[in-house]
Amino acid sequence: VASHIFRGLTPDELAVNYALDLGQVYAALAYYYQHKTAMDDQRRADVVRAEQLLADAVAEGMEAADITWLDEPEASSHSRQHVERHVLNTWQRTQRSAKK
Repeated sequence: VASHIFRGLTPDELAVNYALDLGQVYAALAYYYQHKTAMDDQRRADVVRAEQLLADAVAEGMEAADITWLDEPEASSHSRQHVERHVLNTWQRTQRSAKK
């Protein structure tokens, strides 16, 4: 859905790129548009949570992480769990490096 909204991919392109049939693509798009407000609110909350996790990690001494993908148009397609895992993994690598 994010690729459709932010990158302008057509349903046909989504089907090819994500190995889905057109029915699945249209079902996903229909679900999104039927629940647009709630899903957009959740996406915004995920961004806020990711920013807080990063701020917390930096406050704990983590160097600037490779999080340039957060600025990409498709960043909204990343789940909260993906963002949390990315920040946690980067922080853990930093901590291991600091102990050496």
